[in-house]
Amino acid sequence: QRILGDWGHEATHLVVFSAGGAHVPSWLNEGLALVESSDSDSALNNIMGQAINNGVLLSVDSLCSTSLLGMPPRDMGLAYAQSKSLVQYLISRYGSSQIQSLLAAYKQGYSCNQAIELVLGISQTELESQWQAQLSNRLGKAQPVGVSLPGWMISATVCAMIALMLLYPQPKQSH
Repeated sequence: QRILGDWGHEATHLVVFSAGGAHVPSWLNEGLALVESSDSDSALNNIMGQAINNGVLLSVDSLCSTSLLGMPPRDMGLAYAQSKSLVQYLISRYGSSQIQSLLAAYKQGYSCNQAIELVLGISQTELESQWQAQLSNRLGKAQPVGVSLPGWMISATVCAMIALMLLYPQPKQSH
């Protein structure tokens, strides 16, 4: 079942690339893939709970690059957790049609903030404030449970490498 979840995750990346092009921010790309894989990941929930309790959420702006691979390793798990949470918030607040509109805006070349303003009618900063307020209300001070992060990170890294190989195949060399 884990393999099917990983396949669904990676297939979602291909759909996102097709719908949004190469400029889709990592928070939307990874968030959609995690939401669509429908795999309840307690590790991500625990990471979010710890970050909220400790007041150490990453800024949405830091998740606007098209890849999370350049992030410090200590921030990777949180970046994935926040991406999923932000996409869940967008779907519940604005609906899946706005996700499609965001993808279309990114395909047209709009920046992370420009697409949010165009589609949602609010700034990226306002979106971040609304989402964080909802997190505070919904999660409060939930106590995280112990989790094995290294296994999750290895799986995420392997999946990211496979996705990159599928999206950017190496040219064949002639001898």
